[in-house]
Amino acid sequence: MIRRRLFPRAPRDAVAAELDFHVAMRTHELTQAGLPPADAERRARAEFATREAIAAECVAIAETTEQRLSRRDRLLDVARDIRFAVRQLLKAPAFSLGVIATLALGIGAGSSVFALLDGIFWRWPAGVSAPATLQRVWITSRPSMGTPPYSATDLEYPRYRAISALLPANASALYSVDPTVTVQVRDAALPARLAYATASLFPLVGAHAVLGRLYGRGEDVMGAAAPVVVVSESFWRRSLGADAGVIGATVAIGRARYQVIGIVAAPFSGVDVEGVDAWVPLGDYPGVSQGATPWWESRNWSGFQMLLRVPPGLASAAFDARATQAIHAADGQVGSVDSSARVTAGSLIMARGPGEQSAETSIAVQLGGVALLLLLIVTANVLGLMLARAARRRQEVALRLALGISRGRLLRLLLAESAVLAAVAGVASVLVAVVGGALLRRWLFPDTRWAAPPLHWHLVAFAAVTAIAIAVLTSLMSMRVAVTNHGALIDRVHGRSLGGMGRLRTAAVIGQIALSTVLLVGAVLFAESLRNVRRLDVGYDADRLVYAAVRAAPGEAGDVTAARVDEVVAPIARRVAAEGTSRTSAIPLQVGGFGIPWFAGTDSMGARAHFRPTVSRVAAGYFAVVGLRFVTGGDFGAQTSGVVVNQKMAETVWPGVNPVGQCLRLGKRDAACHLVTGVVRDARRSALIEPPLPQYFVAANDSTVPMVPAADMVVLRVAAVHSAAASALLGAALQRAFPDARVWKVRLEETLEKAYHPWRLGAALFALFGMLALVVASVGVYSVVAYDVAQRMRDFGIRSALGAGVGRLASGVIRGALWPVALGAAIGVLLSLAAAKSVSALLYGVSPHAAVALVAGATVPLAAAIVASLLPAWRAAHADPAIGLRSE
Repeated sequence: MIRRRLFPRAPRDAVAAELDFHVAMRTHELTQAGLPPADAERRARAEFATREAIAAECVAIAETTEQRLSRRDRLLDVARDIRFAVRQLLKAPAFSLGVIATLALGIGAGSSVFALLDGIFWRWPAGVSAPATLQRVWITSRPSMGTPPYSATDLEYPRYRAISALLPANASALYSVDPTVTVQVRDAALPARLAYATASLFPLVGAHAVLGRLYGRGEDVMGAAAPVVVVSESFWRRSLGADAGVIGATVAIGRARYQVIGIVAAPFSGVDVEGVDAWVPLGDYPGVSQGATPWWESRNWSGFQMLLRVPPGLASAAFDARATQAIHAADGQVGSVDSSARVTAGSLIMARGPGEQSAETSIAVQLGGVALLLLLIVTANVLGLMLARAARRRQEVALRLALGISRGRLLRLLLAESAVLAAVAGVASVLVAVVGGALLRRWLFPDTRWAAPPLHWHLVAFAAVTAIAIAVLTSLMSMRVAVTNHGALIDRVHGRSLGGMGRLRTAAVIGQIALSTVLLVGAVLFAESLRNVRRLDVGYDADRLVYAAVRAAPGEAGDVTAARVDEVVAPIARRVAAEGTSRTSAIPLQVGGFGIPWFAGTDSMGARAHFRPTVSRVAAGYFAVVGLRFVTGGDFGAQTSGVVVNQKMAETVWPGVNPVGQCLRLGKRDAACHLVTGVVRDARRSALIEPPLPQYFVAANDSTVPMVPAADMVVLRVAAVHSAAASALLGAALQRAFPDARVWKVRLEETLEKAYHPWRLGAALFALFGMLALVVASVGVYSVVAYDVAQRMRDFGIRSALGAGVGRLASGVIRGALWPVALGAAIGVLLSLAAAKSVSALLYGVSPHAAVALVAGATVPLAAAIVASLLPAWRAAHADPAIGLRSE
């Protein structure tokens, strides 16, 4: 019915409807004059007895007019509608600016989140041919007993070699990225991201050289790679000034020197969200050999990423099974077999792979839902504003209908106004989205250098479609209210208002408040989680520890480097009044861990396939320096064959037995016995939130376990207030002493702050979006209350004349405003309870049903509604009694 009224199928239908309207109006006039309704209708129809002839004449005129309309005439008609719409909107600047600002903020915020999710989940890497068929290898295994399977893309070269043997030539590639190299070109030192990649990478992804050439298989030989480098076209233009003379030039990357042989054509800059500036052969990767075993034959060098294209005739599941068998065989050749390891050829896009999403990515997904809620709030708010405008123009609309305007023509006028608003708001929202998208990237992924900018045609399309959808929806709703009120002129005489429109606007306010409550509840939950996470005891005195390491030049003896580092560290330790110094091979709270075969008595690592403790080298005094407390026993001190284990390992390997004095054999079954000298309490090993994981420590100078990395990281214990200064002094001193080496330093407190980042960001973003939604909802509350007060000023004037006090009138308005807000808050609490499961994984130490969050989320909108209704209530309370008396 509505569709037929809004969109007439033919001029004949429009003319018939128009004549029916005139008959109804004449009947109403006769009824008002005193005739009975039946007699009035018969007389009206008699007066229009020639309606068929009139209808036929009108239809003929309309059809002739339609036939005369050319495409140019229609375009001119549309242009006239737009000009009229602009004039109408300029007459109501407050309304226009309010709608544009609301749409720009809402659509801009939603588009910025869309741009973030697009870059993470949907946008294929630029310059990759057939990206949908290019896959990334994932290895799923169970790292420790009692823990769930873990999927990662980290791969070792022996496993890559085994998998690639199943594929045709150039159907697979391996690469690893170093994000912090410096490229020395002439006198300029340029920061860059360097990829060590097999020569097969370029034909695999379809990349080619825009200048020069790319390196080939003959230049990518393990341990004997050619010193050549190719750079991306964007890096060449951005940092090298698009100088063609760079081809053939020699550049320094670290201490190594390479010849530039080609420029990789844009837009290719790698297959990850972070771009790559330069590529060198994988054979030149600076891995450290362990004795006679080179790194490419070892299982201890991972961190490589493998890409492949599965042959068309081979099913993905069948390939995964064959690849799993291949890596088990490769594991057996270079060490122990991880029987839990499984190969999966997954999506090229990391976030769409089988691995567990990072906390930041999970928050980005949650923000997608938040942005959708915000868009719904904005739509409801704009609908309320449009309905308020329709209410103020209802006499104008009724007059136009009475003068013969068609409903289709009226809808076009309303759509033109909405289109102008949507166009201006759409352009503004794209600007907001570009800025907001960049900010979200910086806040959520501060260490990521994105290859693609936020501005993309996907973003523009999303903003345009959203703006058009909101404009059409609000126009249709306004039109529906306008065309159903044929008696608007009569209603004005009798003081009647549009109850249906009032109910729609009230429903819009209830929806806005409900959705705002959901966002505010989420903000409180994240804030509580952040507070709980900060209270966690990680097992170390994190605020007092400063770590530093020097990656010395290849070929320099490790003991000489350690001695030189100690010489540099000693005066710094005295200067900052360090309470102790020591050495370690690993810093806490870093992802992953180093493990080797171990044997305890008759049991072995093979019999405990899912129990894999990690091992670290530590120097004397390490436990006292970092704050690891002993449960029993003590440090191995001067012993070189002692072992210190944590509680988790002690309880699992020697249940019910004192572990001190027990024997642990490392590396192989017949290795020398390492006696357990002490047990330290469990501490965080790889992540802030994790179950207790097994861990043990060996002496820094224990030469019987050569497989464990050297203890080349210095750790200082200083007063918390001096940690930042100690870190800066230590880094500067080491860089001066080793100008050609890479100096790495970090305060453990900084690592903790990064670990807190997801919860801190979740609280900030939910609060930001929640407050934005609350502001928009408060504007909606204000518009509804202000309109209602404006419509009832005569009533308020009469009540004031009859003796109603200011307080009574104001409180009545506020009470009337609060009931839809209270209902919306209650609905929001119910929605929060229903959505609890979707955010529970991101919370820590707080239930998604926490009463404090639900109460806070419901209370804030109520307070905002009271504030929003104060001004209209003041106007109602000070209504002029003369207005009401004169109207009567």
